Amino acid sequence: MSESTGGAPPAGLLVLVVIGAALSVGLVGAASGAQSGPQVSIDPVREQIAPGETVQVGVSVENPGDTVRPAPVVDLGTLPDGWTFKSWSGTDASYRNTSHEWLWTTLEPGAVQRYTITLAAPEGATGEETIVATLTDGTGYETTATTTITVSDEGAAQGGAGVSIGSGPGFGVGTVVVAVSLLVAVRASRAE
Repeated sequence: MSESTGGAPPAGLLVLVVIGAALSVGLVGAASGAQSGPQVSIDPVREQIAPGETVQVGVSVENPGDTVRPAPVVDLGTLPDGWTFKSWSGTDASYRNTSHEWLWTTLEPGAVQRYTITLAAPEGATGEETIVATLTDGTGYETTATTTITVSDEGAAQGGAGVSIGSGPGFGVGTVVVAVSLLVAVRASRAE
């Protein structure tokens, strides 16, 4: 076993850190390239409700690209059987009530449009229902987002905001690669 003099870190540690950082940058670059078109996300305030209850669902439309996207449209599509659309608020979009579509003239680079919709489950509903939002634009681009809401008698007892495992910010793959690389390097340097 060799003794560390407190100078430069062991060569193995540097190699692992450099490899981890390169993988992190490469993975982040690949992930950001995959989202060059506009994105849509939908997020219910509660993921479990009782039959007959309403639920608010947040909708976000974002243009992460560097070009203007013409004529973006978010289509809520067909609601689950018996579900009804109650209201919406929070954006400067035009709304087409016959098809539950929100329309903008353009979506500027870096722009984010957010709004909230309120949906009602029918009185006799039970089980999981999927809500789908489809985003299209004038270039023929299309992407979708889905969320699942569970309707049960236990939904009334849940109240408040639902929490979904895996939602919100977290550690990306690149961060995990760098952390594991550092852990391996530290253990290797202690073994020397």
